[in-house]
Amino acid sequence: MELSSKEEDVRLRELSGAGFASSFAPEQRPAVCENDPVVPGTLRALLFNLRVPWGKQEYYEASLIEFAGTVSMVFLSALIGVSLQGSQTNVVFVYVGCSNLVLLSLHILATAPISGGHLNPLISTAAFFTGMMELPRYVAYLAAQTLGAVSAGGLVKAVLGNKRSNLYHGGGCWIDDAEVAVHQAFLLEAVSSFCLLFLAFGLGLDPRAAQAFGSVLGPIIGSGGLALSQPRL
Repeated sequence: MELSSKEEDVRLRELSGAGFASSFAPEQRPAVCENDPVVPGTLRALLFNLRVPWGKQEYYEASLIEFAGTVSMVFLSALIGVSLQGSQTNVVFVYVGCSNLVLLSLHILATAPISGGHLNPLISTAAFFTGMMELPRYVAYLAAQTLGAVSAGGLVKAVLGNKRSNLYHGGGCWIDDAEVAVHQAFLLEAVSSFCLLFLAFGLGLDPRAAQAFGSVLGPIIGSGGLALSQPRL
């Protein structure tokens, strides 16, 4: 029995764990009509998402992809960071931004059709509180992303050894507290997080971005903006 293109499209969305409003795979998002009782991005949607049942298998299957994607991205990013710090270059920011552009683009494109490609607790938290993500999915993603980052950090330390890992701060972002006050570090993180969310929603999650840039170019442009907002060495 052959399915029509519309029926096939619905079937593919049902098979994918990325069929929710804040997915970076725009073609997997559910269609929204003006007369829908719950429109993503509204307070009513947030309240509705609090009551979603926890038993859907796709939440936990998709969270495994978020875990694997986070491990891969953080591990590779840390090794690149260690290499750059070891090279004694004076333009670390430029190289970190360029490497993050490539890493984020590839990892978002690899995971978006299956899990939505969040790969970041900040993205998932913002998506949940704006009514674009169900509570069970949010909790599963948050746990998977956190465990993925911790696992990647452990792998980096195992590869480099304690001495080199401590010397290069595990390849991650760090600030010299002798030169930067606590309130400055907090302000830097807050503004960087705002920039990340502004670009993520404006370029990746807004349905109009997919119409303007296409289903593939949109996530790439969005990840490019995220990459530029992340380096904070």
